[in-house]
Amino acid sequence: MFDEGADVQARKDPETAALFRRLAKLPAERRFFRVLDDAHAAAYAEAGDTLVVTFERTESILATGEAPMPLGHWLSDTFGWSFLTILVTGSTWARSDAVYALFDDLIDRGLFDGFERVLFYGAGTQAHAACAFAVAAPGDDVIAISPQATLSPDRAGFDHRFGPARRMDFTSRYGYAPAMLEAAGTVHILYDPRIDEDAAHAAQFNAPHIRLHRLRHFGENPEQMLAQMEALPRIFELWDDGRLDTGTLARVLRARRGSRSYLMRLFDQTQEAEKTLRGAILCNFAWRELGAPRFRRRRDELLDELRADGIPVPAALEDGPEDA
Repeated sequence: MFDEGADVQARKDPETAALFRRLAKLPAERRFFRVLDDAHAAAYAEAGDTLVVTFERTESILATGEAPMPLGHWLSDTFGWSFLTILVTGSTWARSDAVYALFDDLIDRGLFDGFERVLFYGAGTQAHAACAFAVAAPGDDVIAISPQATLSPDRAGFDHRFGPARRMDFTSRYGYAPAMLEAAGTVHILYDPRIDEDAAHAAQFNAPHIRLHRLRHFGENPEQMLAQMEALPRIFELWDDGRLDTGTLARVLRARRGSRSYLMRLFDQTQEAEKTLRGAILCNFAWRELGAPRFRRRRDELLDELRADGIPVPAALEDGPEDA
């Protein structure tokens, strides 16, 4: 039911109001929508015997287009899964007594026990929550993209990216995410090891049932690039088929070779003088694959630098008649 609390909050933002109303009217026999507090809400709809629990920022959902809906809803439509989405407004890491109370209630009601499989998912600041709240459903699987293990200064003094959030209490309930995963099934942590803070957090997820997947050159927001590459749906499909592992994920990630964003990020790593030839090779590849003029222009600039330094230019980097 669409409760009064949802309407009071949503009136401050018409787009949020519309989103909340859509979630409150989901066409499912067993469903609920609850506003938990000023920054959190929960939507649930029962479909199949698999439940996906997603933690998503309201602002990110609203940015996806006209009449947007959470990723959890899309996964339900695509795979026939039931879904529970925790909507988070702002940077809260879902650290709220109201969210804790919701999970207490769902555990008491045995909601998680009623499903054959449960998957928790989150990315960025929501990845911590996906890992931390996974303790509510022992045996569940987790997919977390760039999670913070904690922001408690004694364990994450190296991470200064989140300012005021470092003053939050990460020592009480659902606090230290790696410890909350002890009873989980298989946990997949995806992150870019070139982001020092994300690598330091990932190193704390070191139990035998945790798989670390390194996404080099994907940056601080790998989820965005995975979505651009259309790789994110494939990851969920692999999990659904029981085939998500390092090898299959590596094959999915080959699509990055055709991603303009990925190639631009990779090129940024080739700006040092000693990498001029490498940069020219990369730009030539990007020009051939994407037909992007900027890559061709940069390739030509680098080739000129090579020639000026007396460095032979590989014939493969020269334009042929078809490129004239």
